[in-house]
Amino acid sequence: MARRRKNLDTKEVRPAASNASAPRFILRLRQAAAIATILVVAASAIRFRAAQNDLWLDEIWSWNLAHGVSSLGRIFTGIRHDNNHYLNTLYLYLLPNRGNWWGYRLISILGGIGSVVVAGFIGLRRSALNGVVLMYLVSLSYFLIVYSSEARGYGLMAFFALLAFLLMDRYLERPDISAAAGFSVSASLGILAHLTFLPCYITLLAWHAYRAVRRRGLV
Repeated sequence: MARRRKNLDTKEVRPAASNASAPRFILRLRQAAAIATILVVAASAIRFRAAQNDLWLDEIWSWNLAHGVSSLGRIFTGIRHDNNHYLNTLYLYLLPNRGNWWGYRLISILGGIGSVVVAGFIGLRRSALNGVVLMYLVSLSYFLIVYSSEARGYGLMAFFALLAFLLMDRYLERPDISAAAGFSVSASLGILAHLTFLPCYITLLAWHAYRAVRRRGLV
């Protein structure tokens, strides 16, 4: 009896294996689409409302630069100033003098709304839940709201950065000419939106190079 008790005392006690796996929250595609629609509407309302205020110094400066040239080509060759964000300057050049008008910010607003949509597609490549969460974060990001509600190039640059990431991610998964061409166009427009797109472009190229080297088994 003593020997049996000793064996029981020294026997390793192992927890019983549970047949039931841990519960996972799964967001159905229809639910994700409904939430995504609400987020896009909310993001649009926030950005349109944020744009309903006075133009500030750099926006007025950008407008003066745009209307101080004699032709579209001079925007690229005649304005040597860090306030010259090419796509935004082109847009301002094409608009008449409307005074303190929120319409000068429309292209940035559309870029901000587009960023929310593209963020959703980036997340959707992983799961519907990831797509919704990423849209939520981009929709309510303070900096992205500011950038997409002023007549500057930052909002468009953010949009093209997200779009370039999405197309590069798609290309790395399944290389095809449409993704490569889309990435090239997005990168070109991103640089025209703002030159600070260049670090993003270099990083995406480095990502592509790393994946190519890894695919060949060199790392």
